[in-house]
Amino acid sequence: MADGANPVYDKEIHSEIFAQGTLMLRLVIQISMLLAIPMMGIFLFYMDEKIAWFSVYVIVFNMLVGPVFLAGSMTSERERQTLDLLLTTTLTPSQILWGKFIVGFRISAVLTCFLLWPLLLGGVLNYSYWSNWPSVLGMFAIVLMVCLVNATIAQVCSLFQRKTSIALMSTYIVLLLLYVGPPAIVSLMTILEFPAESIAQAQWLGVTSPFSAAFSLP
Repeated sequence: MADGANPVYDKEIHSEIFAQGTLMLRLVIQISMLLAIPMMGIFLFYMDEKIAWFSVYVIVFNMLVGPVFLAGSMTSERERQTLDLLLTTTLTPSQILWGKFIVGFRISAVLTCFLLWPLLLGGVLNYSYWSNWPSVLGMFAIVLMVCLVNATIAQVCSLFQRKTSIALMSTYIVLLLLYVGPPAIVSLMTILEFPAESIAQAQWLGVTSPFSAAFSLP
């Protein structure tokens, strides 16, 4: 190990891309990669006015896969009873957290970017997007921000929980409240025929939801 290197980062980076995963996680990744091809044809070429649904597909993929790589970043140290030993080293808390965060975020972001190449391909080959390229770039920005937010929430939950399973469940609950809650409330108010003023006020809750952001792009 080189002098001045972060040993936490070095240890995490050598644990390979699927080392923390289970068979179910690998199946989710592989099936999602295969489904991206027909969904590209449907939402990016055949029904290109519904391109936002492809972004929703990518966001849901990162919601399922991304937290797995960071929800156990600190709880695994507690479960192996190595956290106290790690804290007695000369490493600062920021070095420990950044070493784990960068590796987990990189893995989840790279896996998600594998699903973004159809969006890039559709934006290049489908001429109907050429006049609306800022919205296509906006979808890339939304997905990348989702990767960052999901990773941050997963690591924060890992800091305050003792078991990986509880940290992972807490992460999913927070993401559902932030992402799915606002559009669900608006849809329910629309179905129940609430006043238009109340629905307009409820739509402001969508500031936390990438799904609302994707469908708000012109």
